[in-house]
Amino acid sequence: FVAQLKAVVPEEMVADEVRPADTRLMMDRMRVDFRLSATTMKKRYGRLRMVFGWLVDEDHVRRSPVKKGDAPQAENVHRPPWTTSQYQALWEALDAEATNEHSSEASRRNPVDLRDLVEVLWHSGMRSIQAYRLRWREDVDLDRMAWVLRSPRRTKGGEKVQPIHDSLKAMLERRKLFGGESVFPTKEK
Repeated sequence: FVAQLKAVVPEEMVADEVRPADTRLMMDRMRVDFRLSATTMKKRYGRLRMVFGWLVDEDHVRRSPVKKGDAPQAENVHRPPWTTSQYQALWEALDAEATNEHSSEASRRNPVDLRDLVEVLWHSGMRSIQAYRLRWREDVDLDRMAWVLRSPRRTKGGEKVQPIHDSLKAMLERRKLFGGESVFPTKEK
């Protein structure tokens, strides 16, 4: 963040001379120059407020030019749900990659995982984060053909039990044979 800040702020500018208009201009330039999303910009603005808050607390500047009310607003982007033809096109592309004999084993397996994920998302209506959080032991009951979907937001916290679509049973049984605790394992951090 500091490196990006230095890229758009002139070196000769003194912190005490920064005005609210300067911070807005700098944030606009950062958004354009670094192609940052509105959510990232809001986080960056919060960091800038912290920096100037510290400068005020340490008596390096008289007042902070960064006001809470000037923070950029993150806009919700509404994307329409995928159509059957879009899912079908993705499925066919992943299937072609999985069956391509010239692909490496790793690149053949990844499309299979993605194809399975696409199938689960299409038949369940769940979000991808919910699918990645599914655990065999706690969330999936193939005998009752039901799974527990947990809210991806910690603050909302809810969970609901949903039936598993019949067409997913064979694929889920195959995935269970892979072992592991997750239905769709992710890379360890």
